[in-house]
Amino acid sequence: MRKLTAAATATTPAHALLAAILLLGLALRAWGMLWSLPVSNSSSFHPDEIFQVLAAANIDWRSLQLNPHFYNYGPMYLYLVSIFTHLLSAVGLLDASNLCDRFVAARFVTVILGSLTPYFVYLAGRRIRDEKTGLIAAAIAAVVPI
Repeated sequence: MRKLTAAATATTPAHALLAAILLLGLALRAWGMLWSLPVSNSSSFHPDEIFQVLAAANIDWRSLQLNPHFYNYGPMYLYLVSIFTHLLSAVGLLDASNLCDRFVAARFVTVILGSLTPYFVYLAGRRIRDEKTGLIAAAIAAVVPI
């Protein structure tokens, strides 16, 4: 049987706590993902969302038309949404002509990116000070509504 060193046993509870914090952050971000999806006779309550979804749809990877024609925000998010939408469409999990499906794909990308934020906050807090600081910072980042 392998003996655990003092360092390994000290970080195991911290890693379990970090995993719980990250799962909490994921659950909080995924909770309202299907809220206020647009239907044929109304629009979403998120005023910028339609512009981002349509801008991501402007990107065509086959013809290398990578200009989203929308620069109110950085284009990296639009590229990620476009890639994710194309991948889901290629495997048959998304109907690219359905606007609601595109909204769900964009929101899923947002959920994943937002769920990674507490982990990077944890790494920064741990590097700046110590493990406890990283965990506290990650817990705050997991529950703060930004």
